[in-house]
Amino acid sequence: MELNVSGATQIFDRAALVHTLMGDEALAEQITRVFVVDANAQLVALGQAVQDGGSPAVRRIGHTMKGAAASVGATALAEAFGQLETAGRDQNLQDAASAVQFTEERLRDLELALRAPRQPQTGTDE
Repeated sequence: MELNVSGATQIFDRAALVHTLMGDEALAEQITRVFVVDANAQLVALGQAVQDGGSPAVRRIGHTMKGAAASVGATALAEAFGQLETAGRDQNLQDAASAVQFTEERLRDLELALRAPRQPQTGTDE
């Protein structure tokens, strides 16, 4: 399995999340903080499932986190979790081990994006 995300894939689509939340920036911040904590915990569980030879757990956690990441606008991370889901479904724990590391890197990318200063919005109504 080749581990990558599409070159056009965004790390984090803050605008889409805020739009989904009807403009509530504070709620978007809260949701992303909780998501990052949960994603870190799920990656630990994924690593353990790979060590234990638990392909069904890898598939299940990958699937669940793929949807959660997509819901918060973490597009690249959603793709990475999707690769874990596939490795688990295919019972390929060697690919799953590599995919865990790849997904951890995408989570670090998301954390950096969340800490980065936001660009002022242009074209807003005043």
